[in-house]
Parts: sequence; C-alpha cells; structure tokens
Amino acid sequence: AFVLYFTMAVKLLKKMRNELLFVLSGIFVLVCNPYMLDFFALARGYGLSIGLMMWSLYHVYVFIAEKNINAVVPAVIAGALAVYANFTLLNYFIVLFGISMFMLMYYFKRQSEGPIFKNVTIVLFVTIVLGLLIYLPIQRMVNTDQFVYWGTESFYASTLLPLIDSIRYGELYFNFRKAEPYVVMYILLFAVFGATCIGRCIRLKWDALNDFTVITFLILSGIIAATILQFHLIDVPFLNARGAVFLYPVFGLILMSVVNKINFSKPLFQRSILVLLMIMGLTHFFLTANFYSFRDWWFDAHTKEVFNWIDEQHPGKEKVTLNTSWIFSNSMHFHKITDNRFNVEIATFHHDLQPDGNYQYYYCQRGDVETLSKNYEPVHSYHYGEFIIMKKKE
Repeated sequence: AFVLYFTMAVKLLKKMRNELLFVLSGIFVLVCNPYMLDFFALARGYGLSIGLMMWSLYHVYVFIAEKNINAVVPAVIAGALAVYANFTLLNYFIVLFGISMFMLMYYFKRQSEGPIFKNVTIVLFVTIVLGLLIYLPIQRMVNTDQFVYWGTESFYASTLLPLIDSIRYGELYFNFRKAEPYVVMYILLFAVFGATCIGRCIRLKWDALNDFTVITFLILSGIIAATILQFHLIDVPFLNARGAVFLYPVFGLILMSVVNKINFSKPLFQRSILVLLMIMGLTHFFLTANFYSFRDWWFDAHTKEVFNWIDEQHPGKEKVTLNTSWIFSNSMHFHKITDNRFNVEIATFHHDLQPDGNYQYYYCQRGDVETLSKNYEPVHSYHYGEFIIMKKKE
C-alpha cells in the first residue's frame, strides 16, 4: 500500500510541477509523518485506504486540471476501493462522487467533447455497487455500537485536536505540551488555503473549477462538513485520530498546490518555502520516527515475544491455554493465525478480568496482577515490568 501511495504521490507532484526541488519538498510533506506511516505497517486497512485515496486523487488531478473526462472513472473506482479497504473513507467518496457528477454536468452544459454519458453511467454503477456492498456491514456496525472509540463532543474536540496531537507524535515543539497551539497553526493555514481559493474563484470565475487547488480544498471542506452533518443528522460520532488520518495527505496536497501558485517572478521566495518544508519534514521525521511500536497500539509491541516465550517453555508444541487482558486480545488472535500458533488456545475476547479461569497462562497489565494473584503468579515481564505473563498456580 505504501508503494502505491508513494508512487501516486510522486506522479501527482510531477503533474503539478515537474521540478526536482518541488517534488522533493512534496515528498517530505506527504511522507515524513510517522503517525501516518504507522498505518502502512498494520493489517487494519488504514494504510491501504490512504494509498488507494492517493491513486484516486491523482486521477482527480488529471480529470480536473487536464480536463480529461475519462479520468473520472478510475478516480471514482479507486475512491470506492478506498472505502472498501476502510469505511472511514466513506466521507471522501461521498464528496468525490458529488464533485465528479457536478463536473460531468458542467462539461456537458459546455458541450465539451468526450463520452460524458458513458462516464456518468459508470460512476453511478460503481457507487450503487459500493452502496450494496457496505450497507449491511455499516448497519450492523451502527446496531452493535462499533463506534465506541469515536467522539461526540465536536469536530474540533473529537477529531481535529486528537489528530494534530497524534501527528506531532509526542514531540514538544517550542515546549507546548497541549495540542491547541498546533491546531491553531493548522486552522490558520486552512484559512490561508480558503482565501487563496476564494481569490482564484473571483479571478477565474467558472474556470476555477479546473483548478486542482480549488477542487482539493472543496474535497477537504466537504469531508469536514459531511463528518459534522452525519453526527447531527444520523448520530454517527466524529472520527477519532486514526479514523481521520487520511485528512493529512489531502491537507498536504493543498499546501503544495498553494505553494506552487506563488508568483514565479519571485523564485527565491518560493524556493525558500520549499526548502523550509523539506527541513521541517526531515526534522519531524528524525525526531519522532518510531521503528519499535505504533503510537495507537504501543502495548502490542511484545505480542509475538509472548508466543516465543511460550514456545521456549513448551518446545514439544503441546497444547497451551492462554487468557489475556482485553487490549492484547485482537493482536494475539491475529498472530496466532498468521504465525500458525495453533497449539495455543486463546480465550475469546472479553473486557472483564477472569481470575478464576482455568488457563495455564494469563498475559496482563501491571495493574491487573493483584486481581489475578489468587490463582496466578508472575513468571515473566516486558516493557519495564508493565506487561506481565502470569502462570496458573499449582
């Protein structure tokens, strides 16, 4: 998925401006984000959906900026695949579909050449198929409270604030401990983007619809509006940080597109901005790059080590039973299947501790040890004693 994301990002940047410094700067903006990179190393669909979204945005550029009507089909297909990889991209697809249909009608009214009817038919067909595929899963997700980790305060408090806080990856730039100052910076940049797009709309009028900066800003604004509306209309909570991580590449593309609009009569000013963006990207990457664990699931760093430790205790691969605290359960079941650890029988997912269970081992957090100590005793630990393997007492 990262290969797809990186390839499409480079191709898009070269479409925007085929100059080495610009493309390199864009790469540092779009790639040097360790929080986003985390998701390309997880089998959870986030990275795959972002890669497919970037593929879609590449074709959006070809469709909008180069007036290639046929490019709308791969843009919508890639957007639909992004939704199927991770449902958080549904708001992106809704906005993409709306803009695509509007632009096709816009070209139709201007009597532009091209198979408009065929493309409209394909876009509608892809959208209907996607709707049929995701209707039942989303309905079941809503009925079974699958959005328990999403927020209900506001887009600012539940989505924007935690997303920006996660993007900084714990680094206290300028010694700001709270995320609010960084959020203000992003809001100011967003306002600059909006002013730039309004200015181009005033100057170019309807021709502004052929401007990728304007369209990308509309996509980002549309995603935000859709997220807010769905909360107030159908009670779907606001996306959490990882659910909204796909907003970052869209924001990054708008940033690069706006920088590209800077007057070419002042190349030194523009190059200075590009170099500054490169330095900021590299600095953030080297200060926060994490090759050991993931920010959102840092507690899973030792999951496979638990299996290895059990193998050492039972080299004959005899049947072993294992219970875990709920935060380790999903990862444990995943590695059991992918690593063929079928001699280990893991308890089904549960939130409550089960101190009276008949399992040989219990992998838990430090705070759970006392509750489990009636029937289990600590035998091994990880992460400075924070995570404990306990063994059933004889």
